[in-house]
Amino acid sequence: MITFLRAQRTRILLVVVLVVLAILGLNSWYKTIYSDPRRVFNAMLENSLRTGSITKQVVQNSEEQTLDQTVRLQLGAKHVAQGMTNLSQKGLASATVMTESLGTPTSDFVRYKSIDTDQKNEAGQPLDFSQILGVWGKSEVTDTTSGELYNESVLGVIPFGNLSASDRKELLNIAKELDVYKVEYETVNRGDINGRPAYEYTVKVLPEAYVTLLKEYAKRVGLTHLEDINPANYANADSIEFKVSVDVRTRRLAGITYDSGREEYYSAYGTRPNVELPTETVPIEELQSRLQQVK
Repeated sequence: MITFLRAQRTRILLVVVLVVLAILGLNSWYKTIYSDPRRVFNAMLENSLRTGSITKQVVQNSEEQTLDQTVRLQLGAKHVAQGMTNLSQKGLASATVMTESLGTPTSDFVRYKSIDTDQKNEAGQPLDFSQILGVWGKSEVTDTTSGELYNESVLGVIPFGNLSASDRKELLNIAKELDVYKVEYETVNRGDINGRPAYEYTVKVLPEAYVTLLKEYAKRVGLTHLEDINPANYANADSIEFKVSVDVRTRRLAGITYDSGREEYYSAYGTRPNVELPTETVPIEELQSRLQQVK
């Protein structure tokens, strides 16, 4: 009996030792491999090219204007961007405008949700925007994929897409070979975002190499409006510097901050709200004409 109990204790001790070693090994792997700053940044680039949807918030403040825009981007069965924008104008003619926008690779839709201004008409009365609010304006469809909202959303300094493994590999190889992203790994800041570990990188983008990468990206996702752009025209352009925040655990882009004061926040990866394009519209030029004629 004593021998049996000793054997049991030995087996239990062995199991405990193995568990402890496994935990130590996993912790070491996480610190030295999975959470290595270089690996995290490169994984973020790849993950940005294999996402079905994302929400992007843009905030920019200046002495004259305040911009707050949220765009939900779908890259799966549908290719559509849905944006809500709040724009405030300060100064002698102050105004606050809220718009809703929808964009596809080939067209844009916009409607005014609210317009508040201290301007008055000739009779000294508040301007009447009732005939403008809620009316969808649509840009004319062209032969090229020139939808502004959609393209601005996917073609950021770090492009987004839902590409095949082979296309992702080719694009990442181009980014590496051309040294598109110059990352200062020695100065990475370690912090947290909403209680989750995060890295903040200082990054410079070389315009000529970046445009080359975007042209290759566009070719693979069927966007045509970059076909005639020559990357060599940007050979002498200054590099663009910004800060990039990445969630260490998910290896997803969390934010970008520019020296201009523009800030971008990324969240809700994989969430796919149902977005329907409006069927009753007027040309965008007509909507703008109506706005200018408000009395």
